[in-house]
Amino acid sequence: MPTHKFGGGWTEQKLRILDDYLTAYCRIFQVNPLAKYFDTIYVDAFAGTGLIEQQKTLAERNDLFAEFGERDTIEFLKGSASRALQHQFIRYVFIEKAASRIPRLEKLRSESPHKSRILIQQGDANTHLAALVNSTDWKKYRAVVFLDPYGMQVDWKTIEKLGRTKAVDLWLLFPLGQAVMRLLQKVGEPPAEWQKALDRIFGTHDWHSRFYVTTREADFFEPEIVSTHRVADWQAVGAFMMERLKTVFYAVAPNPGVLLNSRNVPLYLFCFASANPKGAPIALKIAGHLLKNLKP
Repeated sequence: MPTHKFGGGWTEQKLRILDDYLTAYCRIFQVNPLAKYFDTIYVDAFAGTGLIEQQKTLAERNDLFAEFGERDTIEFLKGSASRALQHQFIRYVFIEKAASRIPRLEKLRSESPHKSRILIQQGDANTHLAALVNSTDWKKYRAVVFLDPYGMQVDWKTIEKLGRTKAVDLWLLFPLGQAVMRLLQKVGEPPAEWQKALDRIFGTHDWHSRFYVTTREADFFEPEIVSTHRVADWQAVGAFMMERLKTVFYAVAPNPGVLLNSRNVPLYLFCFASANPKGAPIALKIAGHLLKNLKP
C-alpha cells in the first residue's frame, strides 16, 4: 500500500504542535470534574494514510556516520491520524477523499486498541463535516477538528458550521502561499473562476476591496486607462483570514504559526480557533504557547 508523501520540515512542526495540544486537551478532560461530563471526538478531515513518507538529504541528517551511507534517506513520520490514536478520545473520525488511501487507514484501525471507536469515511470533507455537525448533540460532546487540506478544499461554510457548534477547537492549515497567493495575481483582476474560488474560501467577496486597488488615468489626448493591481502582501492576506475566523469562532489565537518551505517562503498559516466560550481561555493559552515558535 502506498504511503502518504507530503510536506517538508514544516510537516514535523505542525504534527508536533497538534500532538502536544491533544496531550493537553485530553488531560483537561481527565482531571477537570466539569469536563468529565462531556464525551470527546477527534476529527481528521484530511487523514491521508496515517503515515507520511519524507526524503531527507545528507545535509538534513543528524547522523555521525551519514557521510558513509546513502546520499538520501527515507523517513516515515506518524501522520496526524496515527498520533491522535495515542490520545484518549471517545470517538475518532477519519475522513479521506482518495479511495486509494482508505485501505491504509483501515489497517491503522485494525491495529489500534481503539478500533471500535474509529469511524473512517471516504469522500468530500465538507460534506462529511456538515453531516457530523448536524447529527451531533453538542451539549454532550466536545471536539478537536484538524483541517489540513492539500489546497483550497475547505469551504468557508464548513468553517462557519464548526464555529456555530460552540463545542469545537479547530486547528486549520490555511493554504496561504500554497494556493491563495497564487490566485491573487499582482497585476490585473484575477480571472472570474479564481475569484469564485477565493469567495468560497473566505466566505465573502470583501477580499477584493482589501487586496486590490483600481486606478484611472486620462488626459486630453488618450482614452481613459484603467489598471488594477494587488496592494496586499501575504501578511495582509493572513490578517484578513484571521478577521474572518473571528466572525464565526468565539476566540482565535492571535499568533498563527507561519510554516515555511526550504526557501523561507510562507506556505501555510497554522491557525487555532475555539468555539467554546467556557473552554476558550485555557485553549487559547495552550495553543498560543505552542504556536509562538512558528514565527518566520
